[in-house]
Amino acid sequence: MTLGHEFCGVIERVGDEVAMLKVGDFVSAEMHVNCGHCHQCRVGEAHICPNVKIMGIDQDGAFADFVKIPAANISSSMREFQSITARSWIRWEMRCTRCWPGAIAGQSVLVTGCGPIGLMSIVVAKACGSSIVFADGDK
Repeated sequence: MTLGHEFCGVIERVGDEVAMLKVGDFVSAEMHVNCGHCHQCRVGEAHICPNVKIMGIDQDGAFADFVKIPAANISSSMREFQSITARSWIRWEMRCTRCWPGAIAGQSVLVTGCGPIGLMSIVVAKACGSSIVFADGDK
């Protein structure tokens, strides 16, 4: 098993049915690969897909020389974000776009892991109206 659940890199090859991405694009991706076929996926709740596979945990991840990931999981072309600093911030921004005020306003939120992403997630949860934010971390 090769670890690595967050990454950015350059596309080396694309499948025949991929239209929006091309070789040479600098990208990042969501590493939770849902099945796309279960009830949750079909009703727009892929984040709770019972068949989800997490790259770097359930299958080889981003520390490998190459990763194969569905085009639907590619978040954006990021050619303008090639510095190390920008890459780390774009990963956080991608997480924030999955959280909007209506989804967590008035709700309790648990953040596990208080590294940079976790700490920024606490700020976003509060800004989106979460009533209580619980954080778990050893630092």
